[in-house]
Amino acid sequence: MELIVDNKRLTYIFNNDFELSAINDAITFLNNNDLPINFFINTPGGYTSFVHPLTKAIEDYEDIVLYPIEECSSSGFFLLMNTTVPICFLDKSMRSIVHFPRIDCFVDLNETPIYDKKELKLRSANNKFKNLLLELPLEQKQLKKLLRGEDIVLYHDSLSEIFKDRLIHE
Repeated sequence: MELIVDNKRLTYIFNNDFELSAINDAITFLNNNDLPINFFINTPGGYTSFVHPLTKAIEDYEDIVLYPIEECSSSGFFLLMNTTVPICFLDKSMRSIVHFPRIDCFVDLNETPIYDKKELKLRSANNKFKNLLLELPLEQKQLKKLLRGEDIVLYHDSLSEIFKDRLIHE
């Protein structure tokens, strides 16, 4: 974590995997501040279980802007998808690797598996997540790969299209 105060806006830099200590640090920071925040995210992803608590902390914050930089993949991408706050892309070389969550990612905050393999298979059949993916403005080839469980890589133009209603420019 890095803290910069400028013009009465705080800058928080999340440069980590989505794992327990990094998420706890970010949530603690948000809970202990009330100035507007520029929240930079650079992550290869991590445990999907941690998307919800960080999403809630971001959504509850009064004035926050998300700045995905370099890489905002996997859980990082789903954090962007699950928030409604403004997003600013500063770098056109930014990328996101998107895929269905991996089985080992479904753990709670104590890193205990949430679902056994049978339950996870049933939950994977849940259409809610599939429908979320189907709503993304993707090329058919990309969408087919995602639905087969393969990774896809999204770059600036695709990400700008996905988040066009929330983009701000600096």
